[in-house]
Amino acid sequence: MNKTFDVYTLDNKYRKDIQGVRAIGAILVLVFHIWFQKVSGGVDVFFVVSGFLMTGMLLRQYARDGNIKPFHFWGGIIKRVAPSAYVVLLTTFILSYFFVPPVYWVATIHEFIFSAGHLENLLLIRREVDYLQIGDPASPFQQYWALSIQVQFYAFLPLLIGPLLYISNKMKSLIPLMLGVSIVFFYFFCLLVGLYAFYS
Repeated sequence: MNKTFDVYTLDNKYRKDIQGVRAIGAILVLVFHIWFQKVSGGVDVFFVVSGFLMTGMLLRQYARDGNIKPFHFWGGIIKRVAPSAYVVLLTTFILSYFFVPPVYWVATIHEFIFSAGHLENLLLIRREVDYLQIGDPASPFQQYWALSIQVQFYAFLPLLIGPLLYISNKMKSLIPLMLGVSIVFFYFFCLLVGLYAFYS
């Protein structure tokens, strides 16, 4: 066992507090979508919880084995996410033939392809789609923007955490790990603030 990270192997129990945070996120999404027609911070809560859990999984793996296995990590994500995600995606695509007007079929096919590749959020950004714009026809795949962001995060996470864990282990200190994660967090925070200011 890796002594630098052995703290992360001490507690891997079911976290009721995490489930409580998820419930708060779900309530925020429901309240803001149904009664206020706005996007709430509830989705962000799910992103933070997922980041916390997935990072903890990688840290425990490194503490236990001395390395992380990206393909094992990605394989686990695929087994958990792919079955339900692709059943819903394929069902939606088939039903779109009957319920989506023919004028939107080409756009629907594009969104199906991008959603299947977990790139729906990038397509919506490119099209400058307003998630809550009432005047625009709703896309049958628009809700896949959140899953696309999560999958992209999962694809990137081991590539970020792995080198930082290696450096921290060599230095016998958690400072490189915490500093590296803080820098990435600060960079993306500034990027989001800049994008919000640009489009406001």
